[in-house]
Amino acid sequence: MRKFSLVLVLIMVVFTACQHNDNASNQEVLKSQIMVLQKNLMKNFDRIDPVQADSMIVLYKEYANDFPDDSISADYLYRAAGVEMGLERNEACIQTLSLIEKRYSKSDLMPTVLQLKAFIYDTKFQDYDKAKAILNQLIEDYPNDELIPNAKAYRDMIGKDPEELFRKVDSTQALSK
Repeated sequence: MRKFSLVLVLIMVVFTACQHNDNASNQEVLKSQIMVLQKNLMKNFDRIDPVQADSMIVLYKEYANDFPDDSISADYLYRAAGVEMGLERNEACIQTLSLIEKRYSKSDLMPTVLQLKAFIYDTKFQDYDKAKAILNQLIEDYPNDELIPNAKAYRDMIGKDPEELFRKVDSTQALSK
């Protein structure tokens, strides 16, 4: 039943997209399709359907590509990256985050984009040097952002042995008593 409804939604997407030639109409149709699919995904958040997640990624990216000047396009790309990360598509996620950096370098999302990118390089690729370099870029480019204290602490933990970190925390707690 779920696959049938997804196929029906996809058919509606194609059908409505073909019927609308007006750019503004296409934009509204695409936004409404995104809203419908987002609601469907959120209903079953504990058990995400990969087919619906793929459709969501496609719609987010299609919107951002068709309407790159719309202020929501950067946010849609960030959401696409989040879905890609949830599906363990780490390379695709990095590519999407890099696209946000390239297209929307002035966006308020940039500190968060950089932090997520560093997290993926650290945890998924174990490329600690790249993760630290991205965090250094974040700290340098956005020194007053609220993420900076966390970014600095995170940068100092990257690549360290977990036992070493626990010993450090224990010794800090012992000194504070």
